[in-house]
Amino acid sequence: MKKQTQLRKIKPMKSFLIPIGLTCLCVSLGHAADVYTPVPLTVSSFSADVVVEKTAAPPIENYVTAGLDGGTNLTGNAWIETGFYPSRPSWGLPAHGTTFSAQYNPDGTLGPDTNHVYKMAPDYTVNNALFLSRNNGPAAASLGIANPAVYQGLSIVNCSGNGGETIGYMVHHADLTTETGTFVSADWFHGNGSAPFPAWMTHCLLRSEERRVGKECRSR
Repeated sequence: MKKQTQLRKIKPMKSFLIPIGLTCLCVSLGHAADVYTPVPLTVSSFSADVVVEKTAAPPIENYVTAGLDGGTNLTGNAWIETGFYPSRPSWGLPAHGTTFSAQYNPDGTLGPDTNHVYKMAPDYTVNNALFLSRNNGPAAASLGIANPAVYQGLSIVNCSGNGGETIGYMVHHADLTTETGTFVSADWFHGNGSAPFPAWMTHCLLRSEERRVGKECRSR
């Protein structure tokens, strides 16, 4: 899954454009060198519901609008919110609206990394991620910072399906200049054995078609 921390040193910004497929769950911006804290995104930044909330009941496809296996076809695996399986309280993504520190440091050692802090979407019953797809979804979209200001860097919790992607982006600055580049969005089954190291390990996924664990994994 989903999730890796990507650091990009950038200028003051307004928005972030990603032209090829991935899912982005939350964003932090750097106020000082290598220290990233959560910032609110505009509502329009969230384009799909990709997390099954802990109170959901079957059929699961009623609770998501996209996933990294099957996109908007709603096949394959889906993320769950922690608490979906009360007997496994660590399984799933952090609860909606909660703040967490990255579980691994950039060098792969076990954290928490308190220099990289993120806040999840406020509600998992509505759109809670930016979703892109080459096959059955939008190929480009943008993230908007609700309160533009001067920042030194950008860190995104994200992942890709079906092997991962190299993502192109364009940053729009307040002075109307732009900045472009790329970063690697790892496959959500990448795990913690090599870089890029995960911000969060979900440990399990749920089959979109039915209420059961698809497989135990070390996804981001």
